[in-house]
Amino acid sequence: MQSRQLQLIDLTGIEVIDDQHDRLLNLVRELAALAESQDREQIARAIIYIISQTLDHFEFEEELMEHAGYPFIRVHRRLHRHFIQRTTSYTQRFDAGEEVIPEMVEFMGKWLHNHFIHEDRDYSPHILTRIAGEAVGPGEARNDSWWQRALSRS
Repeated sequence: MQSRQLQLIDLTGIEVIDDQHDRLLNLVRELAALAESQDREQIARAIIYIISQTLDHFEFEEELMEHAGYPFIRVHRRLHRHFIQRTTSYTQRFDAGEEVIPEMVEFMGKWLHNHFIHEDRDYSPHILTRIAGEAVGPGEARNDSWWQRALSRS
């Protein structure tokens, strides 16, 4: 994967989501670099961390979509579950001693990148419209807004 593919700054226009996307893709890049070390214990910890961060991201994203009433949330959830299932199968193969890291990195990088630029870009206008609807005045969002609390999370 090339470095420029890993930069998705401001893709959705939702800062916390775009930051999470960049962080996830950078973790995949770090896993690729770590794979060359052949330190299976360190690689295993990195895999667990990436999966944990990805699950947190998916959960947060789905919570935003649910709160906004995004009509295609069920399809989006299914895509997330597909990614987790595939990643889990790679993890199981790794645990069984197979050399799957290059294949896993390739899958994760491409899948996440494509998901971010297609499916996530598709939901962002819906979320942004909902956020704007909860604003009190031009550029002012209510401090007690669920959106403000959620979007300030990182």
